[in-house]
Amino acid sequence: MKLLKNIKATIAVVAFSLPFMGQASAADEIKVGVLFSLTGGLSIVEKSLSDATLMAIDEINANGGVDGKMIKPIVEDGASDP
Repeated sequence: MKLLKNIKATIAVVAFSLPFMGQASAADEIKVGVLFSLTGGLSIVEKSLSDATLMAIDEINANGGVDGKMIKPIVEDGASDP
């Protein structure tokens, strides 16, 4: 549960900082990158982190998003490749 709270806090910080970076201030959605290894050796650990991140984004969106804007996850597979 603590991990989920940390992920939510991180997403909230990123989401709130985006408009100040000059991007997404006029958009109806906030794009957030979700980069974890979904394949390869590290996927054993990182798949659950990806799932928790997406669950947190779903929960935030279900509660009205951030400032009325929905968070859109952009999921990429790091493939355990440094």
